[in-house]
Amino acid sequence: MRAIERNEDGYVSGMDMRYYSIMPKKWSFQVPDVRQWVEEHLEGRVLNACAGKERLEYDGEIIRNDVDPDKPADYHVDVVNITDELSTQSFDCIVFDPPFSDNQAEESYGVNVKTNPGNNKQATREFHKLLKPGGVVIQLGFTTTCMPGKLGYDREAVAVFNTLGRQHDWLGVVDRRLNKDLDAYQ
Repeated sequence: MRAIERNEDGYVSGMDMRYYSIMPKKWSFQVPDVRQWVEEHLEGRVLNACAGKERLEYDGEIIRNDVDPDKPADYHVDVVNITDELSTQSFDCIVFDPPFSDNQAEESYGVNVKTNPGNNKQATREFHKLLKPGGVVIQLGFTTTCMPGKLGYDREAVAVFNTLGRQHDWLGVVDRRLNKDLDAYQ
C-alpha cells in the first residue's frame, strides 16, 4: 500500500499518477495500456462489475457481472441491485467500467438512459457493501469521481488515457476503503 500524504494546503503527494496516449477501441480492455493499468491494481478476490466481453488476466478469482445476458458472465444483474446476489464484504477489489456515455450505453448495451438512467450513487453504495475494509475500487470513465471520501476512501492512483483527440480522455482511479460505515453517506 502506497503512503498518501496531504500537505497543509490539501495537496496530495505519494499518489500513483500516470499518463498514456491510447487508440480507443469499443471495449476498454481491448486497449493494452488500459488493460495493463487495471490488471496491475487487482488484488485478492475481484468483482468485475460491468465485465463486457473482454476477460482480465489475473491469477486470482474474478467474478464477472454484466447486465447484458448475452455477455459471458457469472451474473447478469444491474449494479444498483448487485448486493441482492452477492455477499457483503466478500471482495477485495471491484472493477467498475460502466458505459462512459449515454450513447455507449444505448449502442453497446441497448440501455435506454431516458427510461433507465442508472445511478452511480447507488452503485457506490452497493460496492461499499461488497468491499472488504482495505479493499480497492478501480473505476474507468470520464471523471475521477469514484468512491466518496466521507465513506472512508483514499485515492491511491489516477491514470489519464489521452485518446489523441478522438473523444474525451479516459480516466482511471483506484480508491482504497479504510473502514467506515454507510451511515456516514446520505
